[in-house]
Amino acid sequence: LYREFGLPIINWKKTWFRSAPEGIFLIDLGLREYPTLKTILELAASSEPTIREKALKYFIDNFNEKYSRSYDPAKTKVAFLPCLSPGSYAKPLECFINPECTIMNFQAVRQDLRFKVPQLGVRQYPSIEELKSMLTNSPPQDVNKAKEIFEFLASQRGSFNWTILASYNFIPIEDKTRPSGINRTNPRNCYLNRFDQEECLNDFFTFIDFGEKANKFLESCGVRTKPSSVEIAELLVKSSRNIWKSIGKYETYLYILNRIAADYRYTIINQPNLFEKMKKAPILAAIKHDGNNIEYQLTSANNIFINDDEAYQKVFKPLIAPDNDNLKTMYK
Repeated sequence: LYREFGLPIINWKKTWFRSAPEGIFLIDLGLREYPTLKTILELAASSEPTIREKALKYFIDNFNEKYSRSYDPAKTKVAFLPCLSPGSYAKPLECFINPECTIMNFQAVRQDLRFKVPQLGVRQYPSIEELKSMLTNSPPQDVNKAKEIFEFLASQRGSFNWTILASYNFIPIEDKTRPSGINRTNPRNCYLNRFDQEECLNDFFTFIDFGEKANKFLESCGVRTKPSSVEIAELLVKSSRNIWKSIGKYETYLYILNRIAADYRYTIINQPNLFEKMKKAPILAAIKHDGNNIEYQLTSANNIFINDDEAYQKVFKPLIAPDNDNLKTMYK
């Protein structure tokens, strides 16, 4: 076999006994009884297929007896393990046993070796650090590929803390303004469930749906089901007139304000910066009565009056708050 490996063989005519005086003498001089670890790994990475396969088999078959003590997968510099991709080879710590990880462009060891390579340091799956690095440095290029990757990662959740991905832009979003265009967002800036009653808001937030299994992974990364009342309030401060124009219905806009008002005392009032902006920005719907005509306007809080004096209203015709107790509390 060593001759097939192309290794130099001593021309020994007699039966070899390593314990015989001549055997002891030759070994003391440096004669090797089998290839060194470095040599056998280099042979296992040979460009000659026959030598490569025989050397790998020899290494695995004799690993415990001859090589385990000197072998360290972390120090192995030779890519000698054949992988699923034709013609590809990897180091022990750069390939994995389960072929599912190839969906993320990791190398998977050839499957006829999957029960033999754990002793060589080959792991079942990549670590969370490796998965994170691959996902963030090489994010999926389209929605379909992303779905497959997210489903794979969903199966890897275990005790992993995926919230470390919350700020990374790895989620592909189809760009409606460019054919085949893709933008990317992060888990903090998108949501899973669209609005039903406030449909107009769907155009102002980013919603995603990669299927039930993939969505579970994205939830564990920090993707929420819907925008919070605080986020809706922030949107109104920035784009109230665009939303008002997009809605076209006073009642629908009131529904949005009611949603904010429901959490007003518990969340928004505890955010001083947002609260001050809401007081100054034209985000509130108001009513103006002019005879039989009713006009709806968008304005700021200091331009609106609570309708508690009908006589005053008839004389001065001010902008008044909607007749809704929750909204009146917030308007005040």
